[in-house]
Amino acid sequence: MKRIQGLFGLFLFGAGSFGSAFAATFNVGTVSATPYVNFVTTSAPGSFLDVYQFDIAPGSWAAGASVENHPLSISTPVNLSILNVSGLSFSIFDDVNQVVASSSTAYSGIATPGTYRAEVSGVTTGLSGGAYSLALAVVAVPEADTWALFAAGLGMVAVAYSRRRKAL
Repeated sequence: MKRIQGLFGLFLFGAGSFGSAFAATFNVGTVSATPYVNFVTTSAPGSFLDVYQFDIAPGSWAAGASVENHPLSISTPVNLSILNVSGLSFSIFDDVNQVVASSSTAYSGIATPGTYRAEVSGVTTGLSGGAYSLALAVVAVPEADTWALFAAGLGMVAVAYSRRRKAL
């Protein structure tokens, strides 16, 4: 009897606007070397399209993005999916609405400064909706002095290796 009451409670908790489409818009601002991570839970089963607007500042070189589903299920005599997103994917668009990247999991590539939009879509199939996380990050272009320091260090390693090799 308690098991039936528990299942009924889960059903009431998850019951909502089944089959409805919903969307949210997030204004991220300028994405820097510190990653932007957003954990999103949707409250109702159905399709969704979340939009993330962000900027990449001058001096940035490479960008990366990833999206991940966070399913939650309870194993009883009947397997209950509480939170799940099916068909989770994302696309990144530039300021002239051209697709820069499209993937179901992750993207990394060369980034140019500008305004971008990431669209995350899927269908929540859990009783209480679904949960996913989105991470955005960029890497700054190394300055000229950084490259010079790197080259000098590499040269020192080469000289030390050469001397050690001659000593043997």
